[in-house]
Amino acid sequence: MKMIQIGIVDDHAIFRKTLVEALSSLCGSYLELVLEARDGIDLLNQLKDKRPQIILMDISMPNMGGIEATLRVRDLYPHIRVIVYTEFDLEDNIIEMHKLGVKSFLDKQQSIDEVVKAIQIVSEGGFYFPEPVAKIWENYIKQLHKQQGNIKLDKKELQLLKMICEGKSSIEIGNTLNKSPRTIEEHSANLRRKFNVANKEQLIVLAAKNNFIW
Repeated sequence: MKMIQIGIVDDHAIFRKTLVEALSSLCGSYLELVLEARDGIDLLNQLKDKRPQIILMDISMPNMGGIEATLRVRDLYPHIRVIVYTEFDLEDNIIEMHKLGVKSFLDKQQSIDEVVKAIQIVSEGGFYFPEPVAKIWENYIKQLHKQQGNIKLDKKELQLLKMICEGKSSIEIGNTLNKSPRTIEEHSANLRRKFNVANKEQLIVLAAKNNFIW
């Protein structure tokens, strides 16, 4: 199996040590720990020199927590995949991290075998969400669909949405509409706010499900 480089971000040193030992004993032949960080700030400093493929990220940490750290990683290092590894304490955290594009969400009470399974699936480009997390996200999407039934878009917004869904870049859309790419980005951000989504991919999915595109 191809070597998978991982990073662990958690403010509890004993937990990090225990997790590293467990992963090393179980699958040290194909998992390589290249980064250990105590919080989001420590992580971002280390990412200047180190590039794990996957990061196991806690949510509740001092200085910079997992939500803000994941947002920074997504913007600065979009190729790095994030697995949230924390307690299932707050439903809002699960929803927020899912919207940020995390690839898996694991409870610290789950077995090390489950963690390894998630790492393997995510390393191959997949997603891994245990049933409790999948259920929370499913309920959130249902509520979102109800809210979006009241969304009204004007002619220009529909035109922009259609071109986004066609896969056109901000430059291409700007050339068509005689607008600057920056203006198109601002209008696109307004659309995402209306749909309450974090990125273009989620916008396209929900636009299709709600029959805004054809």
